[in-house]
Amino acid sequence: MLLVPGAETRGLRAFSLLSKGCRLKQTVSVAALAMVISYSPVSAFEGTNSGAGSTPPDDGGITSNTVSGDRATSGTGVGNTVTGFRAGTGMTATNSTVLGRDAGSDAAGARNVLIGYETGDNSTGGLATAIGSNSGEDVAGAGNTTVGYSSGNRVEGAYNSAIGYNAGNDVDGDRNFAAGSNAGTSVDGDFNTFVGYHSGSNTQGTANGAFGHSAADNVVGNHNYAVGSEAGDGVVGDYNVSIGNSAGSNTEGTSNGVLGFGAGDNVVGNHNYALGSDAGDGVEGTYNLSIGHGSGSNANGDSNGAFGFGAADNVVGSNNYAIGSESGDGVEGAQNFATGHNAGDNVVGDYNYAAGGIAGRGVEGSYNASIGYSAGTNTEGSYNGALGYGAADNVVGNYNYAIGSDAGDGVEGTYNLSIGHG
Repeated sequence: MLLVPGAETRGLRAFSLLSKGCRLKQTVSVAALAMVISYSPVSAFEGTNSGAGSTPPDDGGITSNTVSGDRATSGTGVGNTVTGFRAGTGMTATNSTVLGRDAGSDAAGARNVLIGYETGDNSTGGLATAIGSNSGEDVAGAGNTTVGYSSGNRVEGAYNSAIGYNAGNDVDGDRNFAAGSNAGTSVDGDFNTFVGYHSGSNTQGTANGAFGHSAADNVVGNHNYAVGSEAGDGVVGDYNVSIGNSAGSNTEGTSNGVLGFGAGDNVVGNHNYALGSDAGDGVEGTYNLSIGHGSGSNANGDSNGAFGFGAADNVVGSNNYAIGSESGDGVEGAQNFATGHNAGDNVVGDYNYAAGGIAGRGVEGSYNASIGYSAGTNTEGSYNGALGYGAADNVVGNYNYAIGSDAGDGVEGTYNLSIGHG
């Protein structure tokens, strides 16, 4: 007699099969035959778990997991959905979704979504979302989100986001955002936002922002903002704003602002402002203002103002002002004022005033006034005055005055007065 397994409990009649050539002694019920054909104790999977593969998946003994894939496992967690070859190895996470070969290994925490080859390995924070091969690995912190190949790895902190190839790796802090290939890598701080290829790398500080290719790399400080390719690189300080390609790089100080291609590079000081391409480069001091292409560069002092193409370059001193293209260049002193093309260049002294094209150039002394085109040039002395085209050039002495074109040229002495042409 051959008994169909379980037949007795199901109320089915036992039946026997005769040796070959013998007739069937009993009628076999259709239900019993179906059991004989389908029964396979080796390949059966029981409970609410499901799986497929040459090596059966392992639900960790928990019946609320869904596992599929050769050697896949849900570890010791509950409520997990795991799919992929060797996915979920060593996982203790709960209510998580893991999809990809070797994904989710040793993952912990709750409500994770890990999709991609070797994605989310050693992620322990929970509420993690990682999409992309080799992304979201070695993460300690809750609510981190990363999208992109090899992005968001080695993160210690919460609620960080990274989008792009290699973006957001090696971060120590909370609520940082990086978008772009290699953006926001090696960041130590909170609330930083970086958008652009390689932007914001090697940043230490809080609430810094960058938008542009390689913008705001190697920044140390807080509340610094850079917009433009390679803008704001190497900044050390707080509250600096750089707008323009390569603007504001290598700045050391606080509350500096620059706008223009290459403006405000290599600045050391506070509250310096530059507007125009290459304006305000190499400034050392405080409260300097440069407006115009290449203006105010290499100034060393405080409260200097440059307005015009190439104005007030290479100034050493404070409270000097130049208005006009290439005016006020090479000044050494304080409280000097020049207006006009090339006016007041190469002055050494204080309180000198020049108005007019190339007026008051090459003055050595203080309290000299030159008004008129080419007036009062190459003066040596103090308290001299010139009014008129080419007046009082090449004067040596003090208290000399000239009124009229070419009047008082070449005077040597004191208290001389020249009125009239020549």
